[in-house]
Amino acid sequence: MKAIVTGKEVVARIIANVVEAVDKHDGFFSNTEFIVTWTGGKIIDLLWGNSTQIFNESKDCVSFNPEDLVLDEIKNQSKGFNNQLQKIKYCLDHCDSIIVATEPNEEGEMIFRDLYTYLGCNKPFERLWLQSLTEKSIARSLENLKPSKSFDHVYEVQKCKRYADRIIQYHITNLGGKSILNGLESFGMDHISVLSKICQSYKDNQESLGEDSWRIKVELATSGTNLISEIEFQDKITAENAYELISTSDQAKVVNIETHNKKEEPPLLFDLSDLQIEAFNLFNFSPLETLNIAESLYERRFITYPKVSNNYIPYEVWDDLVNNLRILQLTEDFKPVLKNLRWGLLNKQILKNNIEEHHGIIITEKVPSALNVREFKIYEMIANRVIESVSMSYLEIYKTIVLDISGYHFKIYNVEITQLGWRIINSKIYDDYKLFFWNIPEFKIGEALKVIKTNIYSTKYDLNEQITFTKLIENGFNTSLAIKELLENDFIENFSKKLSLTDTGKELFKNLYKKNIIPLAAKLESSIMQVVNHKIDPSTFLSNIKYNLEEFEEMKWYENLESSIPKLFCPICKINQITITDKSIYCPEKNCQWQMMRKICGITLTNSEISKLLFTSRSSLIENFRINSNKTFKAILHFDLKGRINFQIVK
Repeated sequence: MKAIVTGKEVVARIIANVVEAVDKHDGFFSNTEFIVTWTGGKIIDLLWGNSTQIFNESKDCVSFNPEDLVLDEIKNQSKGFNNQLQKIKYCLDHCDSIIVATEPNEEGEMIFRDLYTYLGCNKPFERLWLQSLTEKSIARSLENLKPSKSFDHVYEVQKCKRYADRIIQYHITNLGGKSILNGLESFGMDHISVLSKICQSYKDNQESLGEDSWRIKVELATSGTNLISEIEFQDKITAENAYELISTSDQAKVVNIETHNKKEEPPLLFDLSDLQIEAFNLFNFSPLETLNIAESLYERRFITYPKVSNNYIPYEVWDDLVNNLRILQLTEDFKPVLKNLRWGLLNKQILKNNIEEHHGIIITEKVPSALNVREFKIYEMIANRVIESVSMSYLEIYKTIVLDISGYHFKIYNVEITQLGWRIINSKIYDDYKLFFWNIPEFKIGEALKVIKTNIYSTKYDLNEQITFTKLIENGFNTSLAIKELLENDFIENFSKKLSLTDTGKELFKNLYKKNIIPLAAKLESSIMQVVNHKIDPSTFLSNIKYNLEEFEEMKWYENLESSIPKLFCPICKINQITITDKSIYCPEKNCQWQMMRKICGITLTNSEISKLLFTSRSSLIENFRINSNKTFKAILHFDLKGRINFQIVK
């Protein structure tokens, strides 16, 4: 018998129907071949010993060690939620092998593997890689199960991210826990990433405020409509001098006409980020709201899996997609849109070979029904994007007409559309061409136009605009839940679609930075990316965690060091206080020029080692100095009379 483990009961019910596991039990479905159960969410998590409380109100915490974290049952769940763990155990005990059908992403993989490890299960398992929850897709996926080994790295990366989260949560507990988080239950790397990005955007914005742009605008008379053109200057004096000359002229002479043919291929399919950006721009939907709606549409089998970062589909999905569009053509909502589609000339730009991840978001064969207004908006966006992606190219001829007025060149434009193509689907014809003029008269080089009005004005602009949901997502900060929690707990605010820190958020960020938690998070993030890119393995990451924690404790100790003991002075001149950076220690006096590197034979000296070395001219015993990749040694460092580092090797 095979056990199928899903994340949600609704998914278990759909899969059970496909495999004909029609016998309903408390917590699972079954037949003679399959037993289908579900987790209902996260049941097991990485906790401190037997404690289920991540935050406490005490600031007195024991020293943190990553090995103190253990997988344990989340005890503060509802009774029914915790009972499901026993149902899953029963299912795994009574099967020969397992099919993993939790959500096909990093979080879903971790939920199953935590459960598998906690229950001490050792039965073989494979991954059900679902593109959609339609019967056809499920049946196809059951015939093409993926080996569990293919997802080992995904799980290891998620483990590293979770360790990083726990470290951040531990140190925030030392700052006051919930009291400084306005009651926010969880706070980790995602939250710090969002705060840091918004703070950096604010800083960049402040540094660029006050930049002035000066513009001269002219209005020109033609046989048809009047035309307007502008030129821009970066400083006031140059603009005013130009205005004096331009305002005295009553003619603009055509000096050049440039003609270009332009072809625009249709946009590709939505991935999750693109969908969230478009929904925010069109309807002001938050990223989390868009994600929740998309997940609901997926679970109701209207669209394929939405948490994707791919804009293409494999060749074997093409016939299904075309068939789904033909079914959609029968509905009243989409009949007018699909009548413009040229079925015999469908664009196949979205096809790609060897797609191993989830493909772009597309509609299924299930016709939309019983959708509320907001759900239909998201479905319509996805359907229209699918239609656009297979439509013909947009073609146009546009002309740039260059006009000379008193030696200054102004430009006007004329656009002639030769093929609407994909732009007709959402009437996306004029939006990108607000500065272009349509159906203006034909001009010839040497022809003169009458200038009927000239004026000059200034405007302030920001070199760096404040961050928005769109920019966060575009820069890879697709942390919908973290953004929502920071908004709800008054750490950030959304005003006119721009995100900024509140006073509470600024205070929190200042505390985190002052206590070196922001730099620690940056180091952890850098190490995680090395794991993601296979540059280091997860065990090395855990070693790095220990080192970063030791360094973090040294940072905190060094803050208190200044008020409790004398300053650290140069070992040569004995007068000047030394400067310590991440890479070196040096005397700032130019005539002295003493310096030493912090990293010696592969070991970066901690602040406590530097302090002891400078006070006593000797360090404590330090292990794992490395001469080459194969040989290590331990030694005590000491200064010679010229302030140079020597080794006292200990065998």
